[in-house]
Order: sequence, then structure tokens, then C-alpha cells
Amino acid sequence: MSKGERIIVPARVVNGGFDTKFESDPYGVNLRGLLTPEQYTDAITRINDDIRSSRSSGVDTALLVTGPLIVPLAVWGARHSVQTKKRKRLLKKSIDSFNGAYPDLLMRWNRRPESCLTIERRTADHGAAPPRAVVNSVTGGIVGGVKEDAIGEEDVYV
Repeated sequence: MSKGERIIVPARVVNGGFDTKFESDPYGVNLRGLLTPEQYTDAITRINDDIRSSRSSGVDTALLVTGPLIVPLAVWGARHSVQTKKRKRLLKKSIDSFNGAYPDLLMRWNRRPESCLTIERRTADHGAAPPRAVVNSVTGGIVGGVKEDAIGEEDVYV
């Protein structure tokens, strides 16, 4: 697989630099024929919605601003640690959901050379797609961005 067959999902900083959000607008993103713009927007919007609960709030900002008092800074550190772990857990769940909905594609979080979310075509090196039972339990019957009941049995990925 060449590097050109990979979609790198752009991210932007939100909440005054505390968090990141993935760019759901496909404008300027070369989808390389892997997804339609509608599928890309739907998938990235779903991921952003899933990880929203792990973002910093006004309480975190207040705790950080009152940092010279030391105690609020310790509370902020504990909250930030919990939010980071929650974000990782929610992001992994969202990635698993995407991989179940699009069995011919692979979304993953790459840490090297820089941390980024990527989408690429699944190859034999990546292993098999998740079983159909897992796909339905994670996506609620949505396969490839289409509700399973709305498509014929021959169109469903196994």
C-alpha cells in the first residue's frame, strides 16, 4: 500500500487549546475514492459526537486559572487525566464502529511519525473485518452508512 491511498483526517484545536476536534467538512480533503463526501462527513461527525463528552468544560478552565492556589491545580490534573482516558476509550469505540460499518476500510489512530487519524483500504496485513454480529451490535444495524433493513441481503458485507 502506498501512502497515497490513505486519508489523513485533519483535526483542529478547540476549547482554547485544551481539546481537538476532527474536521468533518470534506472540502480540501482528498478522499481518494475510498468514501463519498457524505459518508466521510457522517463518519467524522459521528466520531466528534461520540468524544464530545470527554472535552474540557468551564469548570476545567476555572480550575486551571486558579492554579496558583495549588489545590485547584491538583483537581484539574485529576480531571484532565480522567478526560484523557475517556477520550481514548470513546475514540477506540468510534473507530471500531467505523471499521464495522465499512469492512473494506480500516480507520486507525497512528502515533508515528505524528499522531493522526487515518482511513485506508483494508489489506490482508490488517486482518479480517469484524464479524457481522459485532458490526450490528456496534452500529445498530448500519452497514456502510446505510441502515441494514434498507438494503438487500446481497448488498450486506459479511
